[in-house]
Amino acid sequence: MAGNREAYARWMRQAIEHSQQGEWAAAAQAYRRALIEFPTNLAATVGLGKAWIELGQLQLALKACERAVQLAPRDGLALASLADVQERLGLLSEAAATYSAMAELAVQ
Repeated sequence: MAGNREAYARWMRQAIEHSQQGEWAAAAQAYRRALIEFPTNLAATVGLGKAWIELGQLQLALKACERAVQLAPRDGLALASLADVQERLGLLSEAAATYSAMAELAVQ
């Protein structure tokens, strides 16, 4: 089911503005609202993961980043975000595997 494109665009604009200002809680809320409209949107999912990382909410960031990789397994930004949060959480073998996946994509 398609969401409201105007609402999505409005929430994404707000999320990006808040991110640029370092207002991560407001950015996270705006990304979540954008995802209500389009739950499988990669940009909003990655943005939400970044906001959670910046807020120190690493378990929430992990869920968002894992979702981003589910949505786009070959997306470099999604993989980089996942590897970053895995490393921050001390999930070093998982982070190494994610970095390896990124390297494999880079040489293809």
